[in-house]
Amino acid sequence: MITPYELVRDVPVYIDGFSPSNYHKRFSGMIAADRALQRSLNVPAVLMLQQYGIAKFLTRLKQLNITTLGRSPDYYGLSLILGGGEVTLLELAYAYRNLALSVSHEEGGVFNAGAAFHTLEALLDLHRPDEEGNWKRFDSSIPIAWKTGTSYGHRDAWAVGVTPEVVIAAWVGNADGEGREGIVGSTTAGKLLFRIVNHLELSGQWFDPPYIDMQWMSLCSETGFLAGVNCPRWDTLSLASSVQRASICTFHKPQYVQADGQYSLNEWCSESIEGHWEVFFEMDPIAASYYRSNHPSYRGIPPLHPSCTNESLSREVLSFVYPGYGDQILLPVDLNGHRQKLVVEVVHQDPQKKIFWYLDEKYLGKTKEWHTMAIQPSIGEHRVTVVDEDGNEEIQVFYIVAQ
Repeated sequence: MITPYELVRDVPVYIDGFSPSNYHKRFSGMIAADRALQRSLNVPAVLMLQQYGIAKFLTRLKQLNITTLGRSPDYYGLSLILGGGEVTLLELAYAYRNLALSVSHEEGGVFNAGAAFHTLEALLDLHRPDEEGNWKRFDSSIPIAWKTGTSYGHRDAWAVGVTPEVVIAAWVGNADGEGREGIVGSTTAGKLLFRIVNHLELSGQWFDPPYIDMQWMSLCSETGFLAGVNCPRWDTLSLASSVQRASICTFHKPQYVQADGQYSLNEWCSESIEGHWEVFFEMDPIAASYYRSNHPSYRGIPPLHPSCTNESLSREVLSFVYPGYGDQILLPVDLNGHRQKLVVEVVHQDPQKKIFWYLDEKYLGKTKEWHTMAIQPSIGEHRVTVVDEDGNEEIQVFYIVAQ
């Protein structure tokens, strides 16, 4: 469905009451799929599982001879991809072993060889703990694909490493299941994993690319999608032949702009103002607001020139992050009987624009740069209206329900 380098969404999401968050509580906006895997980002994983299908994913896991996931797909839900189902360490080791078998076309492999190879390649670049972090500098270092996990409440942690010769699985935790803040996969089980690796006499060989199950594809250099007609640069790479549903890049969009590039132009003003065509890397306002914090050079399509009308330039300027349209929200009541506040969040294509807030036609205040507003609505239907200083308006309807 995707290429290893394809940008996937990493933004706050709310799916039927489920709101996954990344371990470090930050979001990237958009990030390459292989980087998302390396950083164990929860949100991209959940969104990819939603697209792939929970039942299909659960069937895949059972093909790996995992016997402990005996519940229905609805029981696990989207949290399945975040560790919402318990497995044994031995079954986990066999599952990672299957990636190696698949790459080598050995009996028992259930994955496409090219897809398995790309997955192991991504895990090969995972940052190693402490002194292992500079492993590539030493000729004698052992290449190993590895991954870690930490349970909810820091009850235990694991790490699995894969080479063409061995699979190593390590577990760290308390026998009584007591959680400890310091029990984190990368710094506990990960260290144990590499202590074991350093005591083994391994050849240091890596998997040969399974070219028989790979094909050449042209990818957009910036987004990792299949190259589109507007992509300014592209790379021709050998990818898994199973990538049949990958999308063509739509992030690069041509726009007629003023000569100095400061404003966009449309047919209402392009004849009176000197301009030229230019291709821009553009994402939606929600993703852009988080992406920009990690990529200060991100520009997007410039705002429309003040002398032009908005009728011909259909761009999403304002967008609600939360709540979604028609959401039914239960606000908990504290011990004193006070209902908690609802934090509404919107994003603007231009972070410097002021936004003016209204709840059911009542003015609440204004925000700039980070657009969140805490409100305390009563039970029933409500309408939040946000208007920027240029007159762009967005309205969101939601419902507060009783306990």
